[in-house]
Amino acid sequence: SGVYNIGSVYLTSIQEIIKTISVKYGIKGQYKNAVPSSADILADGFYADISRIKKDAAWQPKINIKRGIDKTVESFGEI
Repeated sequence: SGVYNIGSVYLTSIQEIIKTISVKYGIKGQYKNAVPSSADILADGFYADISRIKKDAAWQPKINIKRGIDKTVESFGEI
């Protein structure tokens, strides 16, 4: 029991996520960087530490970040 991180084991920058969403869904415009977190400063991106859920539940990610974004948007209906 407890809290588990679920995500990719690959480092993904915020800019990559924004670009993926913008290109995929035809969103044009500019964005402003907010104050970066310590993870962004140190690694220019982030990833989820999934070691605990891998150990406790033998869980592994089955889709990549682009498919994950698509599935998330689909679950909301539209962007």
